[in-house]
Amino acid sequence: MLGRARICGQLAVLLLLPACTREAPPVITPIAAIAAARAEYSNRVVNVRGTVHNPFFLREANARLYSLDDGSGRIVVIVGQSDLPQDGDTAIVTGQVQPPDVVAGVPVRLRMVERKREIVLPALRKN
Repeated sequence: MLGRARICGQLAVLLLLPACTREAPPVITPIAAIAAARAEYSNRVVNVRGTVHNPFFLREANARLYSLDDGSGRIVVIVGQSDLPQDGDTAIVTGQVQPPDVVAGVPVRLRMVERKREIVLPALRKN
C-alpha cells in the first residue's frame, strides 16, 4: 500500500512539474489605456499586441520605426538594431513607453522603445 501511494505521489510531481516551469503569458496593455494615462505610463515597460503598419528606416536619423495598432489605438515603436517586422505582422512587443511630449500645445504621437518582439502571426506574403 505504501509503495502505491509513493508511486502516485511521484507520478503527480512528474505531471505537475511541466506546468510549473511554463512561462506565464505576458499581460497585454491596451494602447488606448496608455494613451488615456500617458503620464502614468511614462517610462514604464509594458506589453502591447497588435498589427504592424508602415515599418521604415529613417536613414538621416539612423532610426527604425513602425506603428502598432491593436484596434483601440496606435503607438509608434522605435527599434534598436534589430530588423524591422513586416507590414501586416501581428506582434507582441515589450517596450518602454516614452514620456509625453507636447509641441505647440498638441501631444506628440504615443511612442515606445522596443525591448523585445515576438511575431505571433506573420503577414500573408504576396507571391
